[in-house]
Amino acid sequence: MDNNDLSQYYKAIIEGNCRFLRSEDGEPILNAALELANAIAEKFRDHVRSPKDYMEEPEGLYLTLFHSPYSYGLIKDLITGDLSGCYCKLRIMLEELAYCCEIKSRGKPGPGMNYEKLLHYVESKRQSGDSTTKVMNKLANNFHLKGCASFAHLWRETSNDYLHPAGPVRRFVSSMDDRGTIPVGALILPAQYVSADLDDLRALGLYLSAFRRLLDVVMP
Repeated sequence: MDNNDLSQYYKAIIEGNCRFLRSEDGEPILNAALELANAIAEKFRDHVRSPKDYMEEPEGLYLTLFHSPYSYGLIKDLITGDLSGCYCKLRIMLEELAYCCEIKSRGKPGPGMNYEKLLHYVESKRQSGDSTTKVMNKLANNFHLKGCASFAHLWRETSNDYLHPAGPVRRFVSSMDDRGTIPVGALILPAQYVSADLDDLRALGLYLSAFRRLLDVVMP
């Protein structure tokens, strides 16, 4: 397959996935991803009004470095059939949101607080034995999360099936046994969605909506 044929092959798969995600069954999942990106864009407008905000404020730092680019990258992964990529970005956004809240809970950063110092703080917390789970459990007590999944619960659930080694193996075996097909994105990317992928896509949509609700609570 020459470069032109490969380009046309990729184009056909991506166009097919766009049609699938615009269908009655697929549109709720696409909407969940778009609504998350739009919600983060609104947070960016609310919290980042000047270069000083994204250099010195925790919200500005994380919206600039992680949440804004990763939410748009997640849409790209969804369109190309890369569900593992979607979960990877969602997990990173969740983890960094937890550290953003942890930094914020310690009061307004002092003069001269900037990217390097904030990132150094995050790394020092990890190296001191304050695991990500410990930070997330602590935050669950600081926020009224009624109607929202906790940081730790959502972080754990989004990791089990796609990011921990046992999850992809379990999904592969189950998919082959139950429907005789390889899970989407397991063999080649971009990957074409089929109706058998809807359960996996719906689960992703639920996690995206859960993260958006959590974001609204902790970063109003």
